[in-house]
Amino acid sequence: FLGLPEFKSKSVDPVFPNLFRYNYDLQVDVELSEAMRDAASQEGIITKMMTNPDFRVDYGTIVSCQMVRPEWDKPIVSISSNRSLSYYSVEVMQEMMIELGKSTAKAIEESGKKCLLIASNSLSHRHFVTETNPPEDMSKEHIASHAMHLWDMRIIEMMRQGKSQEIINEMPEFC
Repeated sequence: FLGLPEFKSKSVDPVFPNLFRYNYDLQVDVELSEAMRDAASQEGIITKMMTNPDFRVDYGTIVSCQMVRPEWDKPIVSISSNRSLSYYSVEVMQEMMIELGKSTAKAIEESGKKCLLIASNSLSHRHFVTETNPPEDMSKEHIASHAMHLWDMRIIEMMRQGKSQEIINEMPEFC
């Protein structure tokens, strides 16, 4: 959880540093962030507050903020998850993320604030395995596996149809 009122820096994408460089300046609702962290911790979820002012905010947060509200004039709460450090089972990771969602919802309800939930993640997210020369040449970008593409399309279609429980049920196999 971001735990300072402001984060301002330059984000440089680790995969394409020559393509993605973005200056950001975002405001954080620290009170709500701490309430969410506390609610998650009470459910046994390992949590941390990021209070390093030089911390570079993750790519998913920056892209989500820019796409949803390019004015950057609303405070946010950002939850970055590195589940794989603590959990080795997809089923356990999934269960913990469901608990994180429930505890987050509880903290929001108790705060009385109106919030918009934005999630940023990838599906199979593997379009190519070697960088082209030059890297900007997108004519070489393609899906690495047709099977991955079919899974992606299946999950997206279930999202469109609102089949949340089916997605949850299939997620271990998908992962």
